[in-house]
Amino acid sequence: MANYDDLITRAQCGDKLALEKLLLLYQPMIDRHSRIHGRIDEALRQFIYLRILVNLKYFRG
Repeated sequence: MANYDDLITRAQCGDKLALEKLLLLYQPMIDRHSRIHGRIDEALRQFIYLRILVNLKYFRG
């Protein structure tokens, strides 16, 4: 399995499988921050995904 920095780099270069693995890695945290009144708000979750995708290019491992 690729290390974390390699996963980030591959996701930044457009590797969809690397991006999927990265999102799965952070899924519990994304779900935790997507909760409103104890339930996952799907719009909020999608917003978080969008912010990750938009800002992934700025991340330095």
